[in-house]
Amino acid sequence: MKTGGDMKKIIFIFLLLPMFTIAQTPRQFLSTGKQLIDSAQYQQAVVCFSKAIAINPKYSDAYYLRAIAKKNTGDYEGAEADFAEVINLKPDELQGYYQRALIREIRHDYKGAAGDYTTIIGFNPDNVRTYMERARVDSTAALTISDYAKAKDIDPAQLYLSRARLDWNNKNYTSCIDDYNALIALDPRNIIAYANRGSAKWELKDYEGAVNDYKIAISFNGKYTWTYYNTIGLIREDEKDFKHAIAAFSKSISLYPAGPTHQNRALAELAIGDYNASIKDFTVAIDSQYHNRNNNFFFKAYGADSYVLRAKAEMLNGAFKAAIADLDIAISINPALILAYNARGEAKNKLGDDAGACADWQTANKMGCEPAKENLEKFCSKK
Repeated sequence: MKTGGDMKKIIFIFLLLPMFTIAQTPRQFLSTGKQLIDSAQYQQAVVCFSKAIAINPKYSDAYYLRAIAKKNTGDYEGAEADFAEVINLKPDELQGYYQRALIREIRHDYKGAAGDYTTIIGFNPDNVRTYMERARVDSTAALTISDYAKAKDIDPAQLYLSRARLDWNNKNYTSCIDDYNALIALDPRNIIAYANRGSAKWELKDYEGAVNDYKIAISFNGKYTWTYYNTIGLIREDEKDFKHAIAAFSKSISLYPAGPTHQNRALAELAIGDYNASIKDFTVAIDSQYHNRNNNFFFKAYGADSYVLRAKAEMLNGAFKAAIADLDIAISINPALILAYNARGEAKNKLGDDAGACADWQTANKMGCEPAKENLEKFCSKK
């Protein structure tokens, strides 16, 4: 028979069991924190990683991920401190130095960033990227020249490619072209070099030069040839050569019918007044996988616009009911589309729905649409 004291012990043990059951391990906090980062809930992620660190103060992965989360909240000082702890716990793992260098750049500590890159070079003296990064942040001209020279000695192709990307990011397209010229001299069949040089020429409005570079890339018959024809179409469209743009888009579609090129061709057809062809291409684009609601990124970025553009072609073709249906969908996807309300008002006006037209123009006017204001004054002021 259990004594009273024994029963108390048993009850106490059972009271503790739920606490042990619900206690999370550092690894579980880390996993939850990762999920929060993926969903852009950075403050909550910091809390999770902090709990993991409270249990295991030497958990380097938790410090690393907490630093990433802090960086995304703008807590650069806290992020740098966490990356420093990562380095302290694992001084041989270079990613901590790379990340701290980037944070130091954000904080305008260029000397500190250069110091981190110097440390990385000590571990890996043949890393072209690190010489490039140190050259970029160091204010000593002599060292910058020396770093570029060292990078060139190790791997000149990687030097030119890395520097061209940096030039592109800085919108220094002429220097970008120079680096791709040098890369092509080393590797005359580098498809990416021709395509990227073509894009740089396009930025400088050298349309023929851009198209020629993409044609060279096409001649190599690579995996993404259809994308190069699509880009040629965009270049031609930019210079208002819609006939050749449509030809290039059509070639792209023939190589990859499921691609997003139908919408580009539809825009060119709309520009030359071929409304039936434009509507047909917009319809193919809308029905394709790229406009599927399950494709969240593309659908959110382009889904509503596609319906608005098809509605424009339908209105120009006199199909006002179809245009209203498309604009209804566009507004349901993105209620902030000001011009969609104005366009729907114009379509309703054409069908004699004065009340509906004025209501849409009133909404658009409140959102700051000047054409809607003009339509209100013209059609609704006396109603």
